[in-house]
Amino acid sequence: MKELAFIKANPVAGLAEVELVEACIGLRLPDGFRTYLLSKPTGTLATKNNMLALAAKPLAAAWVETFGSNSFINQLLGASDGREDIVGYCLYLRREDSLPPLRVPIATDWVGNIIVIACANSSEGLVSYYDRESATFYPLFASYAEFVDALEMDVTLLDP
Repeated sequence: MKELAFIKANPVAGLAEVELVEACIGLRLPDGFRTYLLSKPTGTLATKNNMLALAAKPLAAAWVETFGSNSFINQLLGASDGREDIVGYCLYLRREDSLPPLRVPIATDWVGNIIVIACANSSEGLVSYYDRESATFYPLFASYAEFVDALEMDVTLLDP
């Protein structure tokens, strides 16, 4: 899995933090996502302002066809990020009555849309864009690793 560039990175989560997330949301996180949280930072990404890298992936074609190529992922949610962590985002979505069943938010785009990962059944690990207004899922990647590897970094956004 590629290394990501962060404008603001949050620390790598410990096992106790990941287990607390799972207890709070009532779901076990898919292994690939769980491993990432236990070994890599999360936070605000320095990503390019486009979805062209994602468009090259077969599952992401529907996203780009629907939303164009000017969207970009800017935040990877983690287990210990404070306000913008997985549990906090789940609580927010529950209050809004828009938390998709058996899925967990893992990222946001620059306008607040969410990327989710399936946590159970035959689609476990599938990463999708979730359109809260229409309650529609747009599959993007078969795994969290594919999702991360497709993100294009823009290191010019980083402080010198």
